[in-house]
Amino acid sequence: MNLSVADYVKIERLKLELSKLQTQRLEGGQLQNAIQANVQLNYWIAGLSFLLLFTSFGLWGLLVVLIATAFAVHGQRLHRSLRDDLDYLEREIATAEQRLQTALAQLDKLQAY
Repeated sequence: MNLSVADYVKIERLKLELSKLQTQRLEGGQLQNAIQANVQLNYWIAGLSFLLLFTSFGLWGLLVVLIATAFAVHGQRLHRSLRDDLDYLEREIATAEQRLQTALAQLDKLQAY
């Protein structure tokens, strides 16, 4: 029994979908690393500014501490959100891989006939 053109198109679409999801996973991981580095930098700035506040008792130090802390908290929220998105993407990739494997198994069965 021969496969129809629609079967081949479906398999190629599944391969393309899997490839796109894997690319998104890679890009998401790079973005997550950049956000985490930014969060750590903001905490360092907040810590140094807090030290400046106690050594000089200046309001500028307090202002910088508040701003840096706000950026760090926002960065953490972004990091958490991105991690959730990456978890979802991992599940989608697993589903796409399963669908592709199923389609390839069906292809092998049909070609065996």
